[in-house]
Amino acid sequence: ATITPGMLPDVPASIRHVPGLNACCPACGWRACQGQVGLALALPEAQRFWREQRRIRVLPPREEEVGGRPALVTSFERLGGGARLDVVARRDTLAVVTVVQTP
Repeated sequence: ATITPGMLPDVPASIRHVPGLNACCPACGWRACQGQVGLALALPEAQRFWREQRRIRVLPPREEEVGGRPALVTSFERLGGGARLDVVARRDTLAVVTVVQTP
């Protein structure tokens, strides 16, 4: 399968702009895509945070510069405040740069 940044062109227009990755298999035609929030939530650190905090919400993604390169920060926060998990990924590839948890 080939994995490239961006959503598939035939996803609904309302989510076409969402940062994500898509996978396509040239042999069988299989295609799938996942947005950045779903990719971040699938990380082991995020799964652990979700299990520990139980009720979380995603904050609006924000762009920052990390190491001189554009980055996308996806944050999860315990409902009611307090604990937070930030997933920092490169903007162009969505490769995870770091995951930071704040108590």
